[in-house]
Amino acid sequence: MSYKVHHRSLVPVPSSQRNLHSLAIAVASGNPVLLEGPVGSGKTSLVEHLAEMTGRIGTPHLLKVQLGDQTDSKVMKA
Repeated sequence: MSYKVHHRSLVPVPSSQRNLHSLAIAVASGNPVLLEGPVGSGKTSLVEHLAEMTGRIGTPHLLKVQLGDQTDSKVMKA
């Protein structure tokens, strides 16, 4: 399964630039990264922007899992 990214350009304000820089460092470390925050805070846009910038769009490079209050914890167990 591959994703088609429809990102809107990030607005280059200091907070989005800081967050993008932090995310890039975290991803470059080779460890999994978990972003959490309120709905609509830009988490997905940030990740999709970084994926597009690095040419890593779609599986296996980009895996999006959306968790929320309604997510059954049994779904994530392997």
